[in-house]
Amino acid sequence: MEQNPPLTNGFGESEVGGFWGVELKKAGYDDIVITGKAKKPIYLWIHNEQVEIRDANKLWGKETGEVQQLLKKELNDKQVRMALIGQAGENLVRYACIMHDLRNAAGRTGMGAVMGSKNLKAVVVRGTKRPEVADNKKINEFRKIMNDVYLKNLEHFSLLGTGGDRMESFIWTGNLPIHNFRDGEFPTRNNIDPRTMRKTIGLKTEGCYACPIHCKKVVEFKEPWEVSSNYGGPEYEALGALGSNCGVDDLKAVCKANELCNGYSMDVISVGVTIGFAM
Repeated sequence: MEQNPPLTNGFGESEVGGFWGVELKKAGYDDIVITGKAKKPIYLWIHNEQVEIRDANKLWGKETGEVQQLLKKELNDKQVRMALIGQAGENLVRYACIMHDLRNAAGRTGMGAVMGSKNLKAVVVRGTKRPEVADNKKINEFRKIMNDVYLKNLEHFSLLGTGGDRMESFIWTGNLPIHNFRDGEFPTRNNIDPRTMRKTIGLKTEGCYACPIHCKKVVEFKEPWEVSSNYGGPEYEALGALGSNCGVDDLKAVCKANELCNGYSMDVISVGVTIGFAM
């Protein structure tokens, strides 16, 4: 996107999992370049060769979950994929991120604020084409090698996600943020450990497109706050930044904070360390 992100005032880059990228490829595109600023809130609708700029006034001011629901209804297609912002991006919060289907964040550097500065609420994509492959046999061989390597070395992620081995091991290496890195020990860390999550409030783990690992946590509960499975669940970054970094060992509180960040489109790491710094 044209325009410097607010946290670097230069080049901004963020990687994100999920399904949006492959949907764009299936629509026939490798990338999108967005320049300028719309006079009013809009969203971009890409359906194979059909590209439209549509009015988003009724979507402005809404959280990502509600926007996704409204757009799927408006477009009459439950299979659309979208990259979108919530109120944080609209209000140019410096660490606003771009959410992909509610659970996958293009975080850091403030790319969500760039979307907000352009009055761009979402980029919605639906592709039905099969990308051409130069050598299908070689691609399949390479895919098998990569899958075997992933499953051999990262199998534990399938059960516990990215925090599976980090909460404990990072204590010993001094890499777990505790009270804004003031302290080196968090006695109740097991309360927010992925193992505890899996036993108590975890529904399942899911994966990004074509990935065999399935490391994405999904949680859901009704009390003391309601947390929807639509927003997935906290990975290591949220457990550390919103949990131990702020001295919080209430797993449900961390999950709720993670959901709020995803709904508003705020980077969980930046939110957690900002709160930790203030505390």
